Amino acid sequence: MRFSFAEVQEAMARLAARAEAVEIHRFESDSRDQLVSELLPTLAKLMQDARSLVADVQSVCEERIHRTRGPGISVVDGRLPTIPLGADVPVDSTRPSWSVEAVADIAYLAGLELRQGSERLEGLTTVGSADLLLSELDTARRRVGKVLRSLDHALDQAGLATSKLDSAAELDTSLAVRRAYGRLRHDMKAIGTPKEETLASQLRAVGVALATVVGWKGYTSIRIRDRLRIRELQGRLLEWFREGREPTAGLRLFQDVDTFVQILADVSKRQELKQHDTRLVESAWRTLASVDGVIPAHLRSALDPLRGLDAELDALLESPHRDQVDPWKATLARLLQSLCGATVTP
Repeated sequence: MRFSFAEVQEAMARLAARAEAVEIHRFESDSRDQLVSELLPTLAKLMQDARSLVADVQSVCEERIHRTRGPGISVVDGRLPTIPLGADVPVDSTRPSWSVEAVADIAYLAGLELRQGSERLEGLTTVGSADLLLSELDTARRRVGKVLRSLDHALDQAGLATSKLDSAAELDTSLAVRRAYGRLRHDMKAIGTPKEETLASQLRAVGVALATVVGWKGYTSIRIRDRLRIRELQGRLLEWFREGREPTAGLRLFQDVDTFVQILADVSKRQELKQHDTRLVESAWRTLASVDGVIPAHLRSALDPLRGLDAELDALLESPHRDQVDPWKATLARLLQSLCGATVTP
């Protein structure tokens, strides 16, 4: 059967809509057996359909390559690349040129990732924890969406078909989640180091901070594993207040919450955020190179989407009095190093 790039891209849009329609959060209170019998088959079928569609994309690419360059063309220059389990499909939105070969490379890597995902789903029938199972299923659903958006972007950039999926929406969601996590880190810092004599009031403030996240309108966009962890910590807080408020247990609970909140900063490792942050920081650095004295107001506004990325940068953005260029240069130089390994002199 022959396919066109437009046809496979339309099919990807339909499949992405199916993935988005799977409302994982509605299963949060279900038992492990319910998840295995109801949700797991849905995700397994979604993953299998995605694998078939990615194979179609690769077939169309290889047919085009064969027609234009003759037989003997191999994907990824004859190499067989591998990707770590659960890693993002490596789509570089900043590459200077795109081609049908580049799309074929991405489709090949996407196929590997989805195959790993299918194999992982097959092993989930032996998982005894409902929370762990639900987290894995949420990861599988998100992975399908990410793969499809990556291929959609690649086809569009190569001029082979018009984009059907809104990659900007994924970035906006990730930015909003990061801001929410950044506010939570700020709240925890404001609560201060736990002390036995003030522990009850401090843990009460911790409970309020967690409840603020749960009450946030974008709460359902947070990954299941993080929501489950927040729920667990809220349960432990309630238990501590009900069961005698033992200081050692309370201090341990405070530390567990603080550790979890710091781990949430890893949201910035998402591929779409790393690319976004790198572009923004590089642009700001180039602007600052020609600035002396006071940072321009428009540049401060341009950096606002980075809220939640870095505590020092958040402080600069928050304070109306921190407008001297030198602290901004020092912070941006450090961020460039961490984001892309670039070494610059403040």
